[in-house]
Amino acid sequence: MKVFIDSDVILDVVMEREPFYHDSALILDLSARGYIDGVTSPVVIANVYYISRKPADVMQDLLNIVSVVPITHEMMVNAFASKYDDKEDAIQYYTALKAKAKYLITRNTRDYEYAQDVGVMSPEEFLRLGSVKSKIKNR
Repeated sequence: MKVFIDSDVILDVVMEREPFYHDSALILDLSARGYIDGVTSPVVIANVYYISRKPADVMQDLLNIVSVVPITHEMMVNAFASKYDDKEDAIQYYTALKAKAKYLITRNTRDYEYAQDVGVMSPEEFLRLGSVKSKIKNR
């Protein structure tokens, strides 16, 4: 199952932000183990690097866990023409659509009020899905 992972989830892990670290780390672990196909955008990777200031090797490790979906001109046009107030969120949404992600995982679910064709969930909600819970038990 393809899952788009938003920057707040990744930042929770690389910056060890409590109380969110555990659930977010489980999401990345599921991707690292191949139980989900974790994808993100170049914007997320750039934001994580800029905010966390982690060294390149940490970012390389992250890039071994998630795939980066290229952003096209058309996606940018759609994002800036969308109803989203925060155009960065619109870019993430259109990237998730382009990737054919089933879910967009974020702690800021309210930021994606216009999302269609992709389920928007918090890490906690995603981890409660029956198909995901069984994978966590089998780790």
